[in-house]
Amino acid sequence: MTHPVIAETTATLARLRKARLRGRAEESQHLSPNVYFCWDKAQGAADITLTPAPGALLTAEIAVSGAPGWFTLNIGLGAGAFAPGGAFGLALAASSSQPITLHPFLRSAFGETRHDTHLTESLRLGPDLAPRLALHRIRPQDAMAQSNGFHTLILPLPCARFRLHLQDMRAFHVPPQPGAPLPPSTLSALAR
Repeated sequence: MTHPVIAETTATLARLRKARLRGRAEESQHLSPNVYFCWDKAQGAADITLTPAPGALLTAEIAVSGAPGWFTLNIGLGAGAFAPGGAFGLALAASSSQPITLHPFLRSAFGETRHDTHLTESLRLGPDLAPRLALHRIRPQDAMAQSNGFHTLILPLPCARFRLHLQDMRAFHVPPQPGAPLPPSTLSALAR
């Protein structure tokens, strides 16, 4: 059975693909339901121009000015809990006009409380459109493993001038296997 968060993510990405985005994106303005750019408006600005690309999720010419404390692409994934010992994965076909490394994380909201789970693997993008994969083994202390929070995938982007092209993206979940050991709880793991 498909995990409810994965099912909702698939629907969100299908809506984004159908949106055929064109024009300027504003801070926290939804490009399609649950998908938006976000930045620290008090410290900087982002000029984002979207152009449609056949079959793609989005193509954006981005120019960040000032020194915003954050600049991200946020994708709401839906509500649900992930069992410790399982794995969450993100596969994407994407490119960037300059080499960048994305350090994705899931922000889990429980009412007014929010906690982050940083994925253990990064995604490196360059000018070549190639598949990238990030896996995360779910630990008991991860926020994504706590009750039925609403999860948002956050892709921190560089505060620079570049072109971002997302051709395709998939999230997937591998449930824990009976009898498999849980990831170790170490002080360094707790600090993430």
